[in-house]
Amino acid sequence: MPAMRIPLLVYMLLACSTVFAQKDTSHTSVAIPGLTEEPDYYIDSVFVTDKSMVRITPDEIACFTVLKHSTGKFVVRSNGIVFIETKKFVRNRYWKIFSENAAYRKLVPSPDADSGVIYILKGNPLSAQPEGMLSSVNTHTFAGITILDKKALEKQYGIKGNKPGVVVQLKDDK
Repeated sequence: MPAMRIPLLVYMLLACSTVFAQKDTSHTSVAIPGLTEEPDYYIDSVFVTDKSMVRITPDEIACFTVLKHSTGKFVVRSNGIVFIETKKFVRNRYWKIFSENAAYRKLVPSPDADSGVIYILKGNPLSAQPEGMLSSVNTHTFAGITILDKKALEKQYGIKGNKPGVVVQLKDDK
């Protein structure tokens, strides 16, 4: 009879473990940031959930960067990282850098007042919304700026009008 008890005990253990091992589907799953299948999102250097992305419109985006692999600065899990910079964030960054120049600060007294100038980067005049192209400007890449009056802007770049020019030099410009 003891030989019969062992198989019966094994059978009962297996039956109980099968019952307890079943997946509980009565609860909704909760996504934990960084542990989902979605990439991690950063807007203007701040971690956000994908639900926060709804607040950003395409017109507000100056640039975005997608990292799929780790770099020296960032550890990237399999889901990746998406960095988004808004036009306002980029404008504030380059204005802070450029406004170290007194002539620029006089022309553009605040980040929102730069519609009165024409930016030139890598020899090309930029559009009325230059934030996308100027998103590469930071303290590591910036070399200097040159302010051009209206006559010099027309002579050097063929641009006529009432706006002065701001020529932006980056360290990698040759």
